[in-house]
Amino acid sequence: MSIRDIFVRRATHLYWERLPADHAEWPGVDAPIEPDTAYVVVRLSEMYLRDARVLWRKTYPMLHASVTHAGSESHTVAGPAQLRTFGDTNLDRAVTLNYVLAGPTPMRGGDLTVMVGLYAVPGEDTAAAFISVATVSGLALGTIPALVTAVRTGVERVIGLDTVALQLGVLDTFSPGKPLRSGFLVGIAADASTVRSDRLWIDKGGHLIAGNDPPTAKRYVDHDYLVIDIERREARDDWASLPEIDRYNTQFRTIMADTVASVEQKRSKLNELWPHFTQALHDHPALVRPDAQGIARRVGDDLTDRLKALASGDRFELRSVGRAPELAPPGAFDFIYVPSSRDAGPLPDGARPLSAAPF
Repeated sequence: MSIRDIFVRRATHLYWERLPADHAEWPGVDAPIEPDTAYVVVRLSEMYLRDARVLWRKTYPMLHASVTHAGSESHTVAGPAQLRTFGDTNLDRAVTLNYVLAGPTPMRGGDLTVMVGLYAVPGEDTAAAFISVATVSGLALGTIPALVTAVRTGVERVIGLDTVALQLGVLDTFSPGKPLRSGFLVGIAADASTVRSDRLWIDKGGHLIAGNDPPTAKRYVDHDYLVIDIERREARDDWASLPEIDRYNTQFRTIMADTVASVEQKRSKLNELWPHFTQALHDHPALVRPDAQGIARRVGDDLTDRLKALASGDRFELRSVGRAPELAPPGAFDFIYVPSSRDAGPLPDGARPLSAAPF
């Protein structure tokens, strides 16, 4: 080392690249996420600190992620605060994998910005991490501003500690000129010129491995790193619990469970309520149009089948959750019995929601 090296050190380009689709043993990689057709989920596939101990101090990884899109912002933390049920010792033996950082959120077009920071938190500071970021698990885009502010403030308290070190930070924006596609983004805290991209792979578990090919590759351990999974999703499984949608479940259930009303009276009430339900699906900011159309079709088909069963006096097969289907009165309607998008099949081309009197 020369005297000049003591005072001057050249900067390096750290590694942050999207792995080619054929380097990931994962379904759905490299699918375009086009505006108003699908949802995007940003997931921490894996994070790793090479040095679990520095001198006498144990260190643990903590990742802070911020995702902004279409005027919405999320802040999420993965690390010691999410592992508090294990206590505050030996956290180097805990593993964080496939952790949702944001979404599913509708892709609306325009910029989507992902900011992630991988930190090394010394063991004695995990208590501060527990207290400051204990409530940030699982935040999604569109979270109320007050809660986002609280999360951001809690994270700033942790990363503001003198002993907490940023190992790798990335700020990346996907714009219409740089379209977003599903796949894996890999950040490595090493000079990019020294990283052999052709030897990096993602295995079936979402782990980063290195080698000439997947069968012979081993887990990557040379440097600190993080792996971000950008997932394309066509349908939301939680649509029934969305605000402004869940209240229609009660209204449909009340109509169908009425033991005094005739089938024709129930049909009339459903036809009156239906346009309001489909409009709520169409206008909901958390749903993309194809998914809203599919939900309307499946709910409409389910209610139609129940009306037919009521008219004929047949029993109805409930699609039970977590147990075998059972026969029950057709008036026992609930959103949870409506087939999922996977069970119902694809929506016909050009199909539109039933907005008026389908029954």
